[in-house]
This record gives sequence, structure tokens and C-alpha cells, in this order.
Amino acid sequence: SVYYQDVIDWYHMQEGFVSELPRGLFDYNILDKMSADSHQCLYTKCKYFTSCPFYAARDEANAASIVITNHFMLLTDIAMKAEESYGNIFEPADHIIFDEAHSLADIFAVYAGAEISLRRLTMTLLDHKDKLPFEKLNLLTHMQDELYNRVKEGKIQYKRVRDDIYPFMDLCFELVSIADDSDLKDEFARWNQAFNVIDGEEEDGLRIAEQRGRDLLLRFIPMSVGAEFTTGLHQAALSSVFISATLTTNGSFDYFLRETGLDNVTTAMMPSVFEMKQQARLLVPQVPYDKRDAAMKKLVERVNGSVLIICNSLKRMQELIDYLSEAQEKVVFSQDD
Repeated sequence: SVYYQDVIDWYHMQEGFVSELPRGLFDYNILDKMSADSHQCLYTKCKYFTSCPFYAARDEANAASIVITNHFMLLTDIAMKAEESYGNIFEPADHIIFDEAHSLADIFAVYAGAEISLRRLTMTLLDHKDKLPFEKLNLLTHMQDELYNRVKEGKIQYKRVRDDIYPFMDLCFELVSIADDSDLKDEFARWNQAFNVIDGEEEDGLRIAEQRGRDLLLRFIPMSVGAEFTTGLHQAALSSVFISATLTTNGSFDYFLRETGLDNVTTAMMPSVFEMKQQARLLVPQVPYDKRDAAMKKLVERVNGSVLIICNSLKRMQELIDYLSEAQEKVVFSQDD
């Protein structure tokens, strides 16, 4: 617990049930040590299973008549149901309504593929350091750092690091054998299954090595996910509705239906209820970096109606919220509100 003293102190100050940690409150490395992904979760074998915030939230959601969630959570559940080898997040529903459905195929491809975190592999083995030789664990950590440094562009093709990945994986499984722990062996069997998909060439798709924080992820993103999506969707709900302002391409639903694998569906295209040419204007300001905030303020002051400002990061959004809230009297709403 010495590693998590700040988290423990914060927890004791809270009232009631804590479902999640506020974003940005604690260092990424601390949260990484505290969290477990689907490969590491021990489910009912974990002594904290009955008090786990994730499973408590899942039970609460499954007891509700209506659940509002995001694409990532819902598509993770559909991907689990498509695999039939893992659990699920939600119980089967009567109906699912997908808003902003045009992005489903792209997001689902990430979950329908495979991913390995080299940091997770290393941290999992370090959790068993009392059973493993120090020099080999030290070598594993060094190899992980070397692999991370190889990906200087942030993201490269997996084949460019493949030959260096093999010794790392071999050492991982050597250490698993030395530890001789049944739970660890089961966990690494799942890691190995994912690695075989990433390293293989049987399925068409994108295979990459990607930096994320201080971690290096090996990822396989399949080229086509229609079959997996419809398989999981049939297990997730009796009926589904897909809604978006941009579901069609040149007035046709063919591209969306092909990407998602959907067939025998009813489609309808509704006319816009807004007179965009009369009611709205699009402005892309061409101003120097150090004058952009003042330009935004001037624009907001001159416009009688509302202004929608699109930012390229949450940090930039918060900067504008703070600046505009102090600079003028109009109400400022943000994406997180």
C-alpha cells in the first residue's frame, strides 16, 4: 500500500461508494499498477471481487430498464459476445439504439482485433518477483525499454520490430514456467493467443507497434469486422436501431451496411430540419497562434446567437472555457458538462 498512499488518503476522504478515480488526479504509473485489464482480472478468484467498482457498476446497469453508455463500452461487450471465450458486460437487451452510428465499424475493429501491452506483461511478472530470478526480471525490464525506444515515430509497422519481440516473448514464457503458478499460466495462455493473432498472417488487417504513455502496444486491427459485429450483435439484443447524420454515402447506405455486415434491414433517410444556409455560418480563423483567444472572444461578442467552437484536445478546450468564462457574460458549455 506504500505505493498508493495518495490514493488511499483520497479514498478515505470520500463519502459513499467510489465508482472511479477522477481523470488526471493521480500519476499514470500509479494507476497502471492499481488497474487490471481483461487478461489480468481474476474474477471470482479475486478477494476484492464482491467490492469491485466495475462489477458493482455492471450489476447496477444490468438491473436497470434503460442503460445509457458510450460506444466503447457497448462495442467491447459485443466483441466479447462475438468471441464466446470471455465474459460480457451487459446482459442481452431487448433493444439497442446506436447514436452517431457512422463510427461503429472503425471503433469495433479495435476491439475485434488483438492487443498486447508489453508493460502489462512485465508488470504481471514483476508481481511474482518473489518466485523469479532478479537478473532475468531485470533483463525483461531492459528489453521492454529497448523495444519502446525502437518505436521513435510513436507508431510503426509490427514487422519492423518482430525479430526483437520474439526474444522478449520467449523470456516472458520462460519466467512463467519458472513461477509455476496456475493462474499466471492461464493468464499468459490468453496473452499468447493474442500474440499469435498479431504475429500471424492468416487474417488481413493492420499490425502495428504503438507507443502509449510509457507503454508499447502490439496491435492487430482486422480489415473486415462485419461477421464478428453481427455475431456479437445478435447475442446482445433482439433488435437494433442505427442513427446518424452521416450514415449514407452519396445517398446510399451500402457502405455502412457492408462495413457492419448488416443485411435484411429497413433503411430510411430523413431530410434535415435545419436551414443551414440561412441559420449558420462556418468560420475557420486564420490568425497567429498568440492572438487566437482574442479572436475567439471578439467573435463571441459580435454574434447574437450561439457559437460552437471545435477544439483538437481537451486541454485546449479547457483553456478556452477558462478564458471565455472570464472575458464575457455568455454561458459557456463544454463537452464534459
